[in-house]
Amino acid sequence: MSAADFTINFGGQITPDKFGLSNHVVPVSQTSKPAITAGFEYRLFFSKHQGIEAEATLTPTNTQLAHSPFYTWQMERISVNGCYVYRFSTVGGFTPFVRAGLGTSITASGSPEPGAGGAPGLDLRMDKILGAGFDYRLTEHLSFRAEYEAHFLLNQDFADTTWTPAQNVISEPKVGLTWSF
Repeated sequence: MSAADFTINFGGQITPDKFGLSNHVVPVSQTSKPAITAGFEYRLFFSKHQGIEAEATLTPTNTQLAHSPFYTWQMERISVNGCYVYRFSTVGGFTPFVRAGLGTSITASGSPEPGAGGAPGLDLRMDKILGAGFDYRLTEHLSFRAEYEAHFLLNQDFADTTWTPAQNVISEPKVGLTWSF
């Protein structure tokens, strides 16, 4: 078992449709289409099984905050996380792991589609993160990693004090290549 590893990963972001409250009273939907995600992870192990992880991902997506074609815009989600990792014993080349931690999701939006008005802006949210997956050893230092990660957070409100966001879960299935050292 390695003392540290570095992973480059790719995957997807799946976000269920949710409702929030505009002016704290009127229900307004928020929808997001599935999107690709790319990032990296660095893990440092203190024992055979226990370690910590730093992770960063970038997801280009689009979001719609109302049932109107005029309120859809391109948005980037940047996620920076820290997690505790527990890896189980290797069996047949597979090393399963679980992880839990906290992170931040930063959503940055440029110009909305024509007719949507001003740019929605920049928002920051704290995430609670749970994940599980496995590494499959390919060579002495190279492994294939597959994992599922869930981010629990409030929907983005774009710093609008009249919008009360709903609790949301962002699902991120991903795969990657890991270099152990």
